[in-house]
Amino acid sequence: MPTKIAIAGAAGRMGRRLVALAAADPELRITAALEQSGNPAIGTDAATLAGMPAIAVPVSDSTPLEFDVLVDFSLPQGTSLWLQACQEAHRPIVIGTTGQTDSQLQQIHEASKIIPVLKAPNMSVGVNVLLRLARELARILDASYDIEIAE
Repeated sequence: MPTKIAIAGAAGRMGRRLVALAAADPELRITAALEQSGNPAIGTDAATLAGMPAIAVPVSDSTPLEFDVLVDFSLPQGTSLWLQACQEAHRPIVIGTTGQTDSQLQQIHEASKIIPVLKAPNMSVGVNVLLRLARELARILDASYDIEIAE
């Protein structure tokens, strides 16, 4: 049985990519494509928006009723909304959205006591390995070293 996912931020660049990948994966079934009220993509088929054949899942601003996990790549304000929906539905959330305020981060922390929460500001394996290596280097090298990571 496929995992039912809701994708928040479905009209954004990352959201469209997630929709395209999930629509092509037989182990996943998109049950909701979410955006905040007023988004011009509301009502558009999520897969069509992502350049894929239609899947009969329109972009919506209402909380989905049926999902196993919600994947959020929206905006910080949207994250708060979808986090609340996940808590009410007792469903896990994956948060890739960045830029939360301290208050919003506290909200996420409190929610993690109730539901499974994965918050990662960067989902790239390479970037996360680099961040871990930087922490390890900082631990090993003394203060005489001047370490800088430049993009």
